[in-house]
Amino acid sequence: MGDQPPRRVVADYGRPTTNPHSSITLPNGAAAGNRSIPTRVMQLIKAALQFQGLESEDPSNHIDMFVQICETFNIGNMNDEAIYLRLFPFSLAVKSYKWLKSLSAGSITTWAGLQEKFMT
Repeated sequence: MGDQPPRRVVADYGRPTTNPHSSITLPNGAAAGNRSIPTRVMQLIKAALQFQGLESEDPSNHIDMFVQICETFNIGNMNDEAIYLRLFPFSLAVKSYKWLKSLSAGSITTWAGLQEKFMT
């Protein structure tokens, strides 16, 4: 009887579930660094860049614009690579975000690796 899952009540089924799976692994020290990304930065990226994954969109252009926006600010002691990896998911619309989430957990460890996967 010890193999049974924990008992759930009706209220448990009303709570949203989250999938902590992330295909992106931040560089050493970045996860422990300053995690306070200003809301306005995320809003800017979401408003200015939303890659849909359409054939008419240019992934190279999307990356260029993303980097250009990210280079306009600093976040504590985070290096550029950590900033790019942390913020890139915010630049993706639903279909593209699903693609990112479909990659194996921890399969992206560098900005160059993310760019390569995104371009293909």
